[in-house]
Amino acid sequence: MISKKFIIDYLNRFFPYDNETHNHFLKIIQNFTDQYIEAANMAVLAVDKNRKIVMVNHLASALLETAEAQMIDQYIEDVLPDSPLTNVTYENYMSLPKQFIVSGKTLYAERTPIIHEDTTIAIASFFYNITDTLTISENLNQAHKNELFLNEIIDNSYGGIYITDREGKTILVNKAYE
Repeated sequence: MISKKFIIDYLNRFFPYDNETHNHFLKIIQNFTDQYIEAANMAVLAVDKNRKIVMVNHLASALLETAEAQMIDQYIEDVLPDSPLTNVTYENYMSLPKQFIVSGKTLYAERTPIIHEDTTIAIASFFYNITDTLTISENLNQAHKNELFLNEIIDNSYGGIYITDREGKTILVNKAYE
C-alpha cells in the first residue's frame, strides 16, 4: 500500500497542478506501485522526509503486527516507538543498525533512498525476521561445541573405543583402540 498523500505531494512537486491529470496519475501510480510492493518477498516500509510512513506491504504489516491502513501516513515513531527506524533521516539512514529487535523479533534491514531527479523523496527499508535463523545458528554452534568436546573425551580416553552404527559400519575409533 502506498500513501495517496505521498503520491499527491510527489505529483505537486514534479508536475504542474491539474486536478484531472493528478487523479489520473494517482490511479496509475498507485495501481502500479501497489502490485510491486505487495509482490516483494521481503517486508517493505518507506518513510518520507517528515518520517511519515508512505509505503508498506502486507509482509511488513504481518511482521509488525499492525494493519497497513493503520501505518500509512503515520509517524514512524508512533507506529514503531522502539525501533531504530524512528531515528531515520535522509542523512543517517546508512548508519542505523541493520539488526534490531521489534515486538520480540530480531529483524534485519537494508535501507535505500528512493530518488527522483536527484532528489530523495523517501527512504525504503527492506527487512525480514531472522529470529529463527539466529536460534538455529546458536543451536548448531552449541551442537558443534558438544561434538568437539565429546570427540576430545573419546580421543583422550585410555581405553579403546570403537563406535558403529546399527548396520555395523564404523563411525569412530579412538587412538587407544588403534
